[in-house]
Amino acid sequence: LSLVDVEKGIRMFDQVKIPTAAIVENMSFFVCDGCGKRHEIFQGSSEKLAKDFGIPRFFRFPLSPALSRTGLPFIPEDDSSSIAEMLRREYQRLAKEAQAAVQELKGA
Repeated sequence: LSLVDVEKGIRMFDQVKIPTAAIVENMSFFVCDGCGKRHEIFQGSSEKLAKDFGIPRFFRFPLSPALSRTGLPFIPEDDSSSIAEMLRREYQRLAKEAQAAVQELKGA
């Protein structure tokens, strides 16, 4: 989705009192195979949107061929690349934060 569509969605859900628990920026960056440098695609615009709307959780996932192999998030168990390690950490953080968001919503 474009950033404009995400903003419209947040506003729409706010109107019907459904809180936005997180923003996930997919294909946020890529790491060059040749030099290992991280290249930002969206320049932090989604993170700014999360801050502007007071959305406490923000996740970024890279543009990576490994993620498109099955159509689902996929990391081979034997992959020890820096991208695979980062994805494992982010998936763990996402699962933990999703559980926290559900608990917050139950308490609201």
